[in-house]
Amino acid sequence: MIVDGTPTRPCIGSGYCCKQAPCGVGLFLHGPIAPCPSLEFEGDRHWCGAVRNAPDAEEKKRLVRELAIGAGCCSPLNGDRLRILNQGEK
Repeated sequence: MIVDGTPTRPCIGSGYCCKQAPCGVGLFLHGPIAPCPSLEFEGDRHWCGAVRNAPDAEEKKRLVRELAIGAGCCSPLNGDRLRILNQGEK
């Protein structure tokens, strides 16, 4: 998949980006803290608490679009993604 001209791999919810530095929303809510305090882990993946706790469906959709949540991983440095995928191998 290509997002804004950048090749991506399918999102698996590793939380890598949020662990490295907060996005604009995280900066607004918490300041320059990493990992982002809004990062949540549930089930087998990470989630954005700012999105999950958005006041309404429109705000949630806006945040998902603005943050490109679920658009895929474009970081070649994301070792978390490889570890997660390798754990799933039998």
